[in-house]
Order: sequence, then structure tokens, then C-alpha cells
Amino acid sequence: MIELSMALAIAAIVFALAASAVGALADRARIARLQTELSAVFIDSARQAVAGGVAVVLCPAGTGRSGCADGFDWSDGWLAFADRDGDRHFSDGDAALVRVGPPGDGLRLLTSRGRPKIVFQPDGDSAGSNATFVFCSKHGRSGTLMLSNAGRFRVAQRHPTLSAECTNN
Repeated sequence: MIELSMALAIAAIVFALAASAVGALADRARIARLQTELSAVFIDSARQAVAGGVAVVLCPAGTGRSGCADGFDWSDGWLAFADRDGDRHFSDGDAALVRVGPPGDGLRLLTSRGRPKIVFQPDGDSAGSNATFVFCSKHGRSGTLMLSNAGRFRVAQRHPTLSAECTNN
């Protein structure tokens, strides 16, 4: 009877460790998928800006037709639009290029302070300062996507200081 209890206890511990490892792997896969999805939007937005000769704005999605939300939380999705009137706000004269809904799966997406919108110029550059996007899972795991002014981006698993945003919000 003692041996059976010990075997069950060991099996429970092994199962718990395996479940945690599978959860971590699933979180990393979800974050990687979202990083790839946003990277593709960066590439397409820069291409659209060059091809159309007009700035393309990426912003956190607002509700309904309102266009962009205020702030640095992109967890409700994002919008890319050709800013035909040059006011950096989605309005009737602007063309929506892509609207992506919330990432789901308990994921959140935050951008660095001071950069609530990304603007790709007609030359393909990203106006403003560098931007860092932090992807957070509900389990506290994170990844980052960094965008330079030249419109280049790179993916990283963690950002030493911005990953704290995952637990602060």
C-alpha cells in the first residue's frame, strides 16, 4: 500500500511538471505566432506606404468605426490604414488596409511608452522613435518585437525591463 501511494505521488509530480512544460511551450508558440503576424503587418504596411506614396499608420484598434484607441495597449487588436489626409487619425477619407482582432488565448500586446502609433512614410521608414512591442501571456511569459526608425524589426524572447510590463498591468 505504501509503494502504491509513493508511485501515485511520483506520477502526480511528473504529470504536474509535464503539464507546466507543455503550458510554457504553448505560450511560446502563441507569442511566436503573434510576433510573426505583427511582423507581416509591418512589412505589408511599409510596402503599401511606398507603393501608394502615402503614410500608413498602425495603431491599437478602437471600438467600432472609431479607428485608433488611445494608449499603449494593443490587446484589442490593431488597425493599419493609408493616411490620405495626413492627420494620423482614421477618418472617412482614409483607407483601412488591415484590421486585426484581439490575439486571444490570454495574450496581451503592449508598446513602449511614447509610441502609441507607428507611421510608415512613403519612403518605407518608420517615423518617430524606435518602438518595442511586448507580448505577454497570462502566465507571465513574454516576448518582444522591436521596430527601428528605418522600418527594420527584430524578434527577441524577452526584454529585460519591458517584460515587467506583463506583470504590472
